[in-house]
Amino acid sequence: MTTAPRSPSDRRPRAWVLALLTLVTGPGALSLTFAVGEGGGRGPGASTSFVLSSLFLAAIWTLGGLAVIRAGGPDRSVRTVSRGRSAALALGAGAAFAAACLLGGLVLHALEATRPWVGAALDTAQAAPAPVVLLVALVAGAGEEVFFRLGLPRLLRGPVRWALPVALYALATVATGNPALVLVAVPLGLVATWAWTATGRWTSPLIVHALWSLAMVGLFPQLVS
Repeated sequence: MTTAPRSPSDRRPRAWVLALLTLVTGPGALSLTFAVGEGGGRGPGASTSFVLSSLFLAAIWTLGGLAVIRAGGPDRSVRTVSRGRSAALALGAGAAFAAACLLGGLVLHALEATRPWVGAALDTAQAAPAPVVLLVALVAGAGEEVFFRLGLPRLLRGPVRWALPVALYALATVATGNPALVLVAVPLGLVATWAWTATGRWTSPLIVHALWSLAMVGLFPQLVS
């Protein structure tokens, strides 16, 4: 006797449970990562703690997103364009956004009122050797995109399926305790969402986020040091 495949409506409650579990645990891990990065010292032990907490955070977002994708079923709401066109759109949007964020970061660093926001982020960026921090930022950023752009929208319908994940992404970023990162979370989420919907390629939001990480984690500290 064969069992009929489960319909999308049958899978949705399980997918929501997985999504809510990820939304609860992710910000906690994010808060821990920044607490370790900002106040854990600069010895080898502190660097190891920061890297491990960052990888733990990345695992939560990635595994949570993959679980939601699997439980929620295929997403047929976006049209897929060619690989070349999708790469060009993602690279163009990501590079333009990264450049805008570099400029915005320099402005925040120049203003006395907002300089502490930038300083706190720079402290975290110094929690381990620069190449290691950049690598874990790229991995964690990819995990965020897997959950917030590729997974969570599958459970929603209409315009809210793109607006709500961006709002939840910004809300999760509050766990960093850094107003600058909360401020940038909304446009980052919007640009990554646009890249996904415009191309239908799962790589597009990851490219946008990676370019932002390369600019703000890899390049920005060098510009203000």
